[in-house]
Amino acid sequence: MEPDPKAPTQMRPEAEEERFRLLLKNSPDMVFRRSVGGTYLDVSAASWALLGCPCEEVVGTSAADRVHPDDMDAFGAAERNLVGAGRAVARLRLWHSDGRWVWTESTAWVVRDDRGKPVEVRGFTREAEAPRQGEALRAVQEQARSIIDTARDAFVRIDEQGVVIDWNQSAENLFGWTRQEVLGRPLAEIVIPERYRAAHLAGLQRVLAGGEPHMLGRQIEIWALHRDGHELPVELGVWRLESGPVRGFNAFVRDITERRQAEQALLLETERRHLLAETMRSREQERTWLAAELHDGPIQRLTAVGYGFEEACLVLEHEGVEASRDLFARARRRLGEEIGGLRTLMTVLRPPALDEQGLAVALHDLAEEFSRRHGVRCPVTMSVSQRLEPDIETVLYRIVQEALTNVARHAHATNAAVTLADSVPGSGADADADAGAGAGAGADHPSENSVVLTVADDGVGFDTTRTPSFVAGGHFGMASMRERVHIASGTYVLTSSPGAGTRIEVRIPVGRNQQATAEKKEQP
Repeated sequence: MEPDPKAPTQMRPEAEEERFRLLLKNSPDMVFRRSVGGTYLDVSAASWALLGCPCEEVVGTSAADRVHPDDMDAFGAAERNLVGAGRAVARLRLWHSDGRWVWTESTAWVVRDDRGKPVEVRGFTREAEAPRQGEALRAVQEQARSIIDTARDAFVRIDEQGVVIDWNQSAENLFGWTRQEVLGRPLAEIVIPERYRAAHLAGLQRVLAGGEPHMLGRQIEIWALHRDGHELPVELGVWRLESGPVRGFNAFVRDITERRQAEQALLLETERRHLLAETMRSREQERTWLAAELHDGPIQRLTAVGYGFEEACLVLEHEGVEASRDLFARARRRLGEEIGGLRTLMTVLRPPALDEQGLAVALHDLAEEFSRRHGVRCPVTMSVSQRLEPDIETVLYRIVQEALTNVARHAHATNAAVTLADSVPGSGADADADAGAGAGAGADHPSENSVVLTVADDGVGFDTTRTPSFVAGGHFGMASMRERVHIASGTYVLTSSPGAGTRIEVRIPVGRNQQATAEKKEQP
């Protein structure tokens, strides 16, 4: 006798009756329902094979009347376990109608009402090996049962109809359902998310019909459903059970939530390192570019201006003021031009208007300079309700700067346009899918406020499938824009095709960051 250390759950009549009905219909064992005193109230059709008589001849008889006299002590101990622990397992010889005694193994549990009062006993009985003939087999079975009961992985057994017929303690811990609650219920409605149930049932029918098993004998990762409704990632190993009258499927199920979290953390760390490396590379490229610009431009020209002043000073010393006047004026004019050039370079590196007057003014200045230098019309439309965080404004400004640089170099466009607008949760802009011929980066943020930046042109366009080859060839503009958007937790969508122009749409969340900035400013 092995009393179950776990107290049985209280009976819920409708669910209990449905589970028992399924057990009666589907289990290969003799499923029974009897009174606390021992009288059979209902038995399954398997009683014919086990006891040699139909159900109606078993119902109304006493369970004790069928027990071998030498096994009455074991039967009495099982009854005491039922009273004390609410569950019992017994190996007994039962009388068969042809006059022989059949060795059986019975598992029984007490069903209680809402007040905890015993109402009846339910369980199932199956044929077992005789003690002397099956000691080795029974030892193996008991060892296997011990392993199942103490395994850290959840163990689940279903019959060929998909009904649960075994469920260990770890399965209770993993899924939140007790053994008593799931026995006799279809597995699909308990632990399989609804979107996978049709595939599960189709796969079960395919295997039973002799088709190819896709899951048997493999370790696969799937999503499972907890009792409280949340889904969890699990690793599943399934094998088929065909042992005598017992047929079905066994499975060990392991929670891999922590492993998935570790993998995600490793992925994020790898991505972080990659972004850091790319950022450092970009900074080094900018410094190299700045050094080249200063060396080949202002430094060379300022050196020439210096020579001009030296020449003017020599003329002043030997020929007088009037002779040197034009030389000084020419040198001063060239110096003024170089000062203007340096201011332009400073604006490219960090426009003062961005810090002093905000993104709107900076974008208008950028577009006007772009139009003046390249002859491309470029209106700017702004409909943002508040000043954004400095970091967000910088990201948006650099994206527009890079996009217009690409237009100037590659698009051969006559018109371009820059638009920046608010986009709040549930608005039409948020409802639109980020789709197109191009590639996206980042993730959607439907639950928080965001801004949407669009840069579009009517130029020659290009085949977006060639984007990776552009980057590999040293054209880092598009990659740089994607990286900036990714760092800002936004989405980036590039849409283009030959002859149809190019459109870049960037969506960056601002509500959470704006709130954090406001709270920081309010702190004393």
